[in-house]
Amino acid sequence: MKFALFLLYVAIEIAAFVGLCYAIGFGWTLLLGLATVIGGFWLLRRQGAKVFRNLREAGEKAAAGQPAGPAESAAPVADTALLAAATIAMIIPGLVSTAVGILLLLKPIRLLLRPVVIALGTRKVVGTMETYARYGRGMAGVTVVEGQVVDTTGYGPTAYDATRPQLRKPQTDR
Repeated sequence: MKFALFLLYVAIEIAAFVGLCYAIGFGWTLLLGLATVIGGFWLLRRQGAKVFRNLREAGEKAAAGQPAGPAESAAPVADTALLAAATIAMIIPGLVSTAVGILLLLKPIRLLLRPVVIALGTRKVVGTMETYARYGRGMAGVTVVEGQVVDTTGYGPTAYDATRPQLRKPQTDR
């Protein structure tokens, strides 16, 4: 399945390149490809700085104990995920993937895709939690002995501790 998707991607990229060469010429197609890469990375730098600033501000608000709604706290994380996807799309060679990467950098597109990314992320987190819960339920057959914790600091034989002076046993000559 993954190989079929890869072949589909290659076919789309080749078709786009050949179609553009036929429409505007080979030289202009190469120039357009170079321009989209340069423009895309310029846009990535601008939008990336904004996204990371928003992420930092959200983290500072959370550390200060300021309440935020679920959508407000998830938005910077979703934007960061979309920024990562845009970066990957722009690194992959090809006109179509570069165009997709540039589209993902545009704020209106990110606003449209943000709920989808939040939903997918939530589904992944819930799935992971359910997996770990299954492991926890599988251990339900373990016997638990109720008791209380007793502080034994300073009592009984102690292992070697580099922070405490160690007593040496007197050596006997035999």
